[in-house]
Parts: sequence; structure tokens; C-alpha cells
Amino acid sequence: LKKEHVGKSIKDMYNFLEMASEKYGLSICGEGGEYETCTIDCSLYKYKIIIEEYEIIQHTHDVVCPVYLFKAIKWKLQKKL
Repeated sequence: LKKEHVGKSIKDMYNFLEMASEKYGLSICGEGGEYETCTIDCSLYKYKIIIEEYEIIQHTHDVVCPVYLFKAIKWKLQKKL
């Protein structure tokens, strides 16, 4: 995965993940450690997490398999109705 993929929803990434699954054997649900997820909203939550500011940090500079980190800098909770 590339830097531009960091912070996207699985829904937004689905077509890319499906192609990568067929071409490279990537697990669409990330079960092979291809990526990590963070749930910021779901029906069980009383509040939605709104990320207002973030940065993407390149953790490793590996040409074949770089690692990027999503660092939330500023966030808030929004009460759900």
C-alpha cells in the first residue's frame, strides 16, 4: 500500500484492495498484516470520533514495502442523536 491510501475507509479502498488481492494475494480484510484499521464510528458508539488534524509519517523507507503511520493530532467526540 502507498502513502495516499493511509486514512481512507475500506469502502473507499475496496476496488484497489480487490485488485491487489487478485494480483498479489493481499487479504482484503488485512488479515495478513497488510494494514491496520481504527474504528471511529459504529452503531454501538454513543459518540463519533471526528479527526480534525492528522499527519502521515513514513516509518520505514523500504522501496518495496514502506511503512506509513497515521498520527491523529487533534480530534473530538460528537454526540450521536
